[in-house]
Amino acid sequence: MDQNRHALGQATGIQTDQYGKPSALAFRAGNGSTVVISAAAVSFDGTVLVADNDQPQIAALNAARVASAN
Repeated sequence: MDQNRHALGQATGIQTDQYGKPSALAFRAGNGSTVVISAAAVSFDGTVLVADNDQPQIAALNAARVASAN
């Protein structure tokens, strides 16, 4: 979900670096596309993963969601 609590999609994978630390997150967006963002742009609130709205991929998904609502 984004920082405004809008569901973005379902996590499909996590890429790790050579030390096993998360480096990227992939998820299937509501429009069916696969989106990959840096793990640094994602936090965990204890229940769900929350993506930073400043990431271009997230901003594009939010813009598409708003456009389809109008």
